[in-house]
Amino acid sequence: MTTPVHQLLNLAGETALVAGGSKQVRYVSASAMAEAGAEVVLIQGDQAIKNKIELLGRRATIYSTESSSQASVTKLVSEILADGHVIHVLVNCGSIESRNPFHSCPQNHRRETPFSHLTSTFQLFREVGKHMLTREPDSRSRRGSIINISTSPHGTGLERPANAATNGGITQLTKALSNEWAYRGIRVNAISLHRLTDTVRRDETVKMGWASQAEAGDLQAQDDLKGSLLFFASPASGYVTGTTVTIDGALGDCQE
Repeated sequence: MTTPVHQLLNLAGETALVAGGSKQVRYVSASAMAEAGAEVVLIQGDQAIKNKIELLGRRATIYSTESSSQASVTKLVSEILADGHVIHVLVNCGSIESRNPFHSCPQNHRRETPFSHLTSTFQLFREVGKHMLTREPDSRSRRGSIINISTSPHGTGLERPANAATNGGITQLTKALSNEWAYRGIRVNAISLHRLTDTVRRDETVKMGWASQAEAGDLQAQDDLKGSLLFFASPASGYVTGTTVTIDGALGDCQE
C-alpha cells in the first residue's frame, strides 16, 4: 500500500539545519522546511527569517560561525547537538560569488572561492553525517537527508570559473557520498539553482543579461526551489539519492 500524498511531504517532528547562502535562498529554504512542519536550526540566519518561522508555529534557533573554518564548523555542530537538536535534514545553501572572466580572474578568487566553499561543505557534511549515522533508522531504514544548493550554473560558468570549479566539486561530492551512505540510510542530493531576483546585481544590464538566457520561467524560482527541497527532504524521495535537480529555465542549454 502506498503512502498518502499529504504524508509524503510532511516533515512534522523533524528538525532541518539550514546553513549559509544568500539571504533570499536561506529564507526560501527555511520557510519550506517550516511550512512542511519541521523545526529549523539556522546557521548565519537573521531575525526576519526566525520571525517568519515562528509565525508558522515552528521553533527556530540561530547559530553563527565562520563557515570557512574547519574547526569552527566542527565546534558549531557539536554545540547544536549538545543543545538537544536532532538533525534529520541538512540544507547547505553556502556559496561565494566570484564574477570574473577566467583570463583576468584575481589569484585570490581562483584560490579562495573554491577552497572556502568546498572546505566548509566537506566539513559540514562530515560532521552532520557522523551524527546521522549514529541515529536509529526509521521504519523504512532512513537516517537523514542532505541537500546541497548551488546558486551558480556549474555547467556553463558564465564568467564564473571559480564558482564553476567549486560547484563541479560539490556535484561529485554529492555522488560520492550518495554511494557511500545509501545503504546506511542517508540520502545526498543537490539542487543547481539559477539566480533568485534579489541575488542578481542591481545593475539593470546584468539583470537583463540573466533574463535573456532563461528561455523558460523567470528569475523568481522560489516555488521551484521549495518543491525540490521538500521532495528531497521528505519521504517522497525515499529511494532517490545522488541526484542533482537543475532549476534554471533552460539556461544550461543556452549560448551566450
